[in-house]
Amino acid sequence: MKRKSGTSESSESSDSTPKARETEKMEASHEVLVEEPKPPASKLPIRILIVGPSGSGKTQMIDDFCRGSKEPTINGTYNPTKHVIVKRCRFENEILELIDTPGFDNIKMTDIDAFTEIAEHLLNPQGTKAGITGTIYIHRAGSTVYSRSLLRNFRVLANIFLGNTGLTRLTFLTTRTSAQGTDYRNISHEIKGRGSVFGTAFAAGATIAASPNRAGFIATLRSYYSQAPVILPIQSDDSYVSHATFVARVEKELGYYEYKSAQSLLDGLEQQLRTDYEQRLVGQRDIEAQLRRELQNSQLEYSSLRSQLQLHENIEQSQVVQILHDLNRMIEDFGRLISSYLCDEYVAGTFGMDLADVTALHAVDLPTLKSLAGHIRGRTSFIQTNGDLGMQIECFLDFIIRNKICVHLVQEIFSPFHPGVDPSLNQVLLATFENIQKQSEPHVTTHFRFTTRTRSAASHCREMAL
Repeated sequence: MKRKSGTSESSESSDSTPKARETEKMEASHEVLVEEPKPPASKLPIRILIVGPSGSGKTQMIDDFCRGSKEPTINGTYNPTKHVIVKRCRFENEILELIDTPGFDNIKMTDIDAFTEIAEHLLNPQGTKAGITGTIYIHRAGSTVYSRSLLRNFRVLANIFLGNTGLTRLTFLTTRTSAQGTDYRNISHEIKGRGSVFGTAFAAGATIAASPNRAGFIATLRSYYSQAPVILPIQSDDSYVSHATFVARVEKELGYYEYKSAQSLLDGLEQQLRTDYEQRLVGQRDIEAQLRRELQNSQLEYSSLRSQLQLHENIEQSQVVQILHDLNRMIEDFGRLISSYLCDEYVAGTFGMDLADVTALHAVDLPTLKSLAGHIRGRTSFIQTNGDLGMQIECFLDFIIRNKICVHLVQEIFSPFHPGVDPSLNQVLLATFENIQKQSEPHVTTHFRFTTRTRSAASHCREMAL
């Protein structure tokens, strides 16, 4: 496993841990004759992994055993172990390799760094090939077995390092206690209890030493004599060779991230968000450019259509104006011809007066004529001016004829939406036309009326033809 970290001096390990030079000597040649003669050199060592929280007494237990001390060494200064140290001892014709490991909850290093140290040793090609015969978990008497922190760290040991294979070779050993008999059984029951952090490990095959301290340690070592070494899950998973993969898995089991990992994760998320944002921004800009082009095309089409419509409307309006001029001229001509004819044929014979002297006031039935002309007393009309003078008869006939024709045209032709459609439909079309007048521009209103009237006229012509 490759990682970026400095290697601390082994002199920072616990008081019971030998200093750096002493450790090197021990790893190279320190073999203590405890009780039996030296075993044959060809015999393979029994490799025991010693784990547990920092300060539980792992290093002291190993040192006291290798020195052959009957009583535990008492030291006043606590210096936590920061590196894996392997102690070789001869005991009862067996070669023992006791692997002292950094404890978790270590004041000198993070839990991830502690687990990384252990993983680097186990993933060493030589260590992987040799395997592990057993694992001893050192539990200091009086320490809680219900801690959330302890649960997280033991979950890393159980799920990443040991697995089902390693849990069957796991033994719990209680240290720093004088309890015996019933008192020790109570401690054991607490460790194995349902609410204990270690409860699931016993269900998977883990055991607890029959006695505490040195006696339990020696008994546990003897229980491994007849067992062959096993390859732990962490040693058989090639993905853990990657430091990043290992750290990510440990952090997942711990349920939290170290600062560097959290920062790296946040940096990755930030980069991903930035990439997503830039991609969406590019897409948004493309859509915006496309919409802008479509808008420009629509504006050009609208301008072209508006120009055509205005041209068409101008032509239509000029045609309408011309038709109205022609209609007015025809009405004038018609009124003039009829009045001239009536005067020539009837006025002189009827009134016996010169034509220039006859006025509307000379009418035989003046009240009826006033009613027909819409005369209002005291107001100027075709019949009488304010000076009580009557309009000359020929002029009167000319104007009254033209007036009646215009009133008829307005009532029967121009006021209805179209003179050829049913009155009820006329009312509907007029109401629609009035709504359009209120909501639209004049040219739209005019175009609607012209188009609708044209179609209505065509329909009326077809009906008349049938």
